Amino acid sequence: MTPASVDGETLPFTIRNGFGASLVNVTAAENGWVATCANGSYLVSNNARIEYFKLPTDSLVVVDTCLASGGCVVLLCGDSTLRGINVQSGREMWRTDVQTKDTILCEANEAGDILVCSRHSILFFKATMERCAALGSVFADVRSDILLARWIPSSDSFLVICESGEIYTLRFPEEGSAETEHPVEAVVAEGTWWLDFPIRDLLICFSTSDVINVLVHSADKDTKLYALERKKESDPGKVLRPYFLMRDHESGGTRLGWIDKHTIFSAGVDGQVVIRDVGHYQAKLSPIPPSKEKRKATDVISVRQFGDGGVISAAAVPGALVCTTREGVIHVVSVGSPPVSEWEAAAWVMKKIVLVDSEKEGGVNEGDQQYQKQRQELLEKMEVTRGKWKEAMQRRNPEIPLSALLVPQQQLEFEEACEDAIHEMKENEYYHGLLNEYTQDVIKRRCCDTMEVGRCKVASLWTPRLEVHNYHIPKESKAGQPLGKKIAFLRKLQARGSSGRLFQNLTENTDGEKEDEGPGLSSDASEALMNPQDVYTHTRCIMQSILLRFHALAIKESFNADFRDLAEFKKSIVSQVEERTQRCVKILRQLGEPFEGLFMPHIDVEEDMTTLFTVSDAELPEEVRALLPHKSAVTIYSPVNEAALKQWMDGLEKDVGVVEVTIKPPDFADSSSENFVPVDERTEEQIRMVEEYEKKLKEETESVNVRRDALRHELESLQKEIREAAQSVDKRLEELRERRLLVSERIGECEIRRINVLQHQLRYRSNYQSYKSFCDQREEIGKELTLLKVLLENRRHAANSVLGELEALEEEYNQYIPSARDQPPFTDEQFGEKLFRRITRWKNRHDEGKAEIPDPQKPADDFPQELWEMFCMHCEELHAMFAEIGAMEDKHRQQAAAFDDVSARISLLEAKTEELEESRQGKRYELLLQMLNTSLICRLHQGQIQDEKATCASSFEDSSLRWDTDVRAYNELILDSFADSTALVQKIAKREKTMKQSRWEIERLQYCVGTLEMELRHLHTLRVTRQMQEWLSGDADVSEEKAIAGIEKHKEFVNRTMKKKLDDLVATAQRLKVQIADRSIENQAIDSQYQQLKGTVEDMGTVKSMVDAHADGSEHHAKRAKEIYETSELEEVARSQQEELYRLKREVDRLRERTFPSFAVVSKRTV
Repeated sequence: MTPASVDGETLPFTIRNGFGASLVNVTAAENGWVATCANGSYLVSNNARIEYFKLPTDSLVVVDTCLASGGCVVLLCGDSTLRGINVQSGREMWRTDVQTKDTILCEANEAGDILVCSRHSILFFKATMERCAALGSVFADVRSDILLARWIPSSDSFLVICESGEIYTLRFPEEGSAETEHPVEAVVAEGTWWLDFPIRDLLICFSTSDVINVLVHSADKDTKLYALERKKESDPGKVLRPYFLMRDHESGGTRLGWIDKHTIFSAGVDGQVVIRDVGHYQAKLSPIPPSKEKRKATDVISVRQFGDGGVISAAAVPGALVCTTREGVIHVVSVGSPPVSEWEAAAWVMKKIVLVDSEKEGGVNEGDQQYQKQRQELLEKMEVTRGKWKEAMQRRNPEIPLSALLVPQQQLEFEEACEDAIHEMKENEYYHGLLNEYTQDVIKRRCCDTMEVGRCKVASLWTPRLEVHNYHIPKESKAGQPLGKKIAFLRKLQARGSSGRLFQNLTENTDGEKEDEGPGLSSDASEALMNPQDVYTHTRCIMQSILLRFHALAIKESFNADFRDLAEFKKSIVSQVEERTQRCVKILRQLGEPFEGLFMPHIDVEEDMTTLFTVSDAELPEEVRALLPHKSAVTIYSPVNEAALKQWMDGLEKDVGVVEVTIKPPDFADSSSENFVPVDERTEEQIRMVEEYEKKLKEETESVNVRRDALRHELESLQKEIREAAQSVDKRLEELRERRLLVSERIGECEIRRINVLQHQLRYRSNYQSYKSFCDQREEIGKELTLLKVLLENRRHAANSVLGELEALEEEYNQYIPSARDQPPFTDEQFGEKLFRRITRWKNRHDEGKAEIPDPQKPADDFPQELWEMFCMHCEELHAMFAEIGAMEDKHRQQAAAFDDVSARISLLEAKTEELEESRQGKRYELLLQMLNTSLICRLHQGQIQDEKATCASSFEDSSLRWDTDVRAYNELILDSFADSTALVQKIAKREKTMKQSRWEIERLQYCVGTLEMELRHLHTLRVTRQMQEWLSGDADVSEEKAIAGIEKHKEFVNRTMKKKLDDLVATAQRLKVQIADRSIENQAIDSQYQQLKGTVEDMGTVKSMVDAHADGSEHHAKRAKEIYETSELEEVARSQQEELYRLKREVDRLRERTFPSFAVVSKRTV
């Protein structure tokens, strides 16, 4: 069974996908390769046999695959399982669960160690042919996600590569279980590196205990070689630089792999595979700066140039390379020397993968499998027998076609299929020819018929690839030529009427030649052009654009005139060359010599524009030329146009005699004749005839030699003249080519100036439109502001009216209780006062939301029913007035919110108006600058010194050349970074100011908190008397006169007390002044005594030092020790007294808290 199609029967060949899923990976196996699909199925190629193993279910999704030891393909599935399947038998050998989700890759080595990686974790497995055991996991605390994992050869260590270019070295653990979480320190080996660019793939070329050489596909589309030093302590922030750089793929590489011990392959996005020898990388390299690899690639193979994503996976097998693409295509191409055995068409076999679950279903499947195996063997035997029978029938009767082996129905179907194929081919050919005719007609109508002067060329007669093209001129380009003449005339009048130009010409014509003009404009058309500094108005821009267009047209017409002169000159030279070449051919025929040494000038058939749509037989492919009818070979001695017609006279060739000796010997002297007579037997007559023959032969030979020498001299002179004529054409052609370069430069200058003029117009129009849009927006916002201000006045009037009503209601509500004092039931002598105090308390509580309307049917405190009902009626009136006030407050709040919204909208629009005004003024200034801005064009010839005084860098060892656009970009980046840094500094200053204000606010609040705590402490110590309680409850009848009298009495007491204290302070101040005067006198006396004592002490110190110098110092040491002991004793006494004071203070606080319990709460809060 063939699930896919194979294109080709010899290497290279292609296998197109028919598996129902995309290809994941291809791996080299023993004597073949294994390609795995995303649905779990895989292909196994072994010599000339391809086996396709398919899963019984389509629900499996494969994330990644690898090949383990023992011919086991490992599948990392999306359902968090790891499956091991025997490649040859297709039987699932083991299955284990992966504890981590979102796994991305798996990697195995020859020892059966398997790595399964997710974005930030790595799981370890040990696999054999029977089982797979989990050895734990490790969490990788890295800066970015894990991208790749590669085993180091002959080691239990491996490299982990992250997306940011970081590389870590880890060791495979020796033991563990599924629940084991290894610490990072236990598995991390020496070596951590950070590459300068992220990578796509990595290959280890060489590894020792000191260094690891790796070849990577970098994200910047280069292939690079890095040396990873293992024992050297690397700086985490230092970026590792490559040794060598190779640009093998224009779009970057995708996969690296080994072909043999010293050769690798590199697959890329461009669909090419590059073969390189890396033997010189397999050693410890000396550190060098990054440089481009000068060694060329061994071979470059184009596999899939136009595929989506190029080659995504590849593997090397003996003599071939297997590549896969995103389209599900497998390409098998030959690499190096082909395999010993000739490749044959692959025999396809389809099998099913036997999963562990399917084996457990029962013993019925074993019988089915045995039946399928026997059936497959029978089919293979039938295929072999059919082949042998076919070979025997061909040996018996080779003329019997293979179609004779078909049944009549199959033959009829085959003939119908052939007829359909022929009809389809004819139809395709017909439409293909029709499309070609349509394309040719479109090219003629759009590219040829619209041209007044078509594109043509003049080629050299002597020098290969020396040719010059003219300038094609469309018919539409001359439509406005009269307008150009009028504008040039107007410019003349303007030049005569003005004293001079506004600006001097800042550029000079470096070539010093006068620009050519054509017949379309006057000779001074170049003088009519305006200076770039003068072109700043719209009218001048239009005039300058028209003048530049027709000036370029005039230059083209002038060059085309010279081109036509050269074409006519070459035509005359070619006619002379044709005549001389005919004479040379005739001379060579007379001499009987070949035409190899004859000079043949080169004639290009493309010089004739009529040959553009003519396809010669030489341009046809080989397979098409083989189908053309055979034509008799015609010898053309000269390739000059129409030379054959002149050499053939109406189809009849002239007979040209060869200049040679035509005298024949006598019949008897001809050795080839039957009448030959030997010399000894000849008669005297015959001897005389022979002597006469020899004399005539000598004379004829001399005459013929003279004629042949004359013909040779004539041939040489003709060839010399032909060469000189060809060289004269080439000389003029070279001059015309140099002139065409100058003309192209002038035309390019005109185009650049036209582009500058057009950009000036477009910028002016764009800026004016922006300026106008700003003005329109400002006007619209002004209208909206006018409406909003009117609305704001209406909202203010409505809010004020509501506020007036609310204040009137509140005033009425507040005056209700005093006004109701003279109304029943408060006028009752027995219960009036009590009810009045009750309704006052009820109103206060009702305002706080703590009281409800009393029930008229339930009197309180034995009030009469009539009085209670009147009391309840007053309560209801107060409640109604309170509710009306609340509703009015809500209405006023709504009006205030509406007023605030309109005010905020007005503020926003005013700010926007100011912003638009600033933008409008800035755009106006920008418009003025762009209008006066001028771009100048300077001609700089390569090699010409523009500034003699400029400093020249000859060796460029300490110089760096940069593009102007890069320098401008860097300057803009510096300015942007300066603006950003300035904004950041301002932001930091503002934040520091805010933090300082916050500290001040915290300090103020802490002070307020201390003040409030002090007031709270005073409130706790305040004694509330019975009189105060009655005053607070409102029941005591305390008159205002008594309160005022008490306050006056207290004021008198305070005044007396303060006056007494002031008198005491004055007396104390006078006493202190007297004491200060006494102390100053005492200080003067003490100062004099001090000076005397100081001199005495100094004298005593001198005497003591002199005495101590002669004494042993034992007394001095004893005194010093005594002083130290006394000081320590005093310090101990002071420390004990301090502890006693602290204990007494604690006891005083405890007694105060017991005496005044309210101090306990306040002191605990303030501590």
